[in-house]
Amino acid sequence: MSFIPNRNNKITDFKIGDKVVYNPYIDNLIHPKNRPGDQGIVIKIDLIREYIYMVRNRCCSGGIKIQSVEHYPPIKNKIILITI
Repeated sequence: MSFIPNRNNKITDFKIGDKVVYNPYIDNLIHPKNRPGDQGIVIKIDLIREYIYMVRNRCCSGGIKIQSVEHYPPIKNKIILITI
């Protein structure tokens, strides 16, 4: 059984410092726990182009489209704050 990534994330779901995993578009994607090289921390967010930049294995990645990134470990409960 392969891992099915969440491709419905929004750029506003992320902030700098979040732990994330890169999920490339390939068949039979294995679970993120078995892909430590794809795990990293968000260091920059491009809201216009909707790219996430992250540090993986002490190396900065180029921009990754938001559809290929998700929180890892997954966030079970999202808290939304509405201010007036």
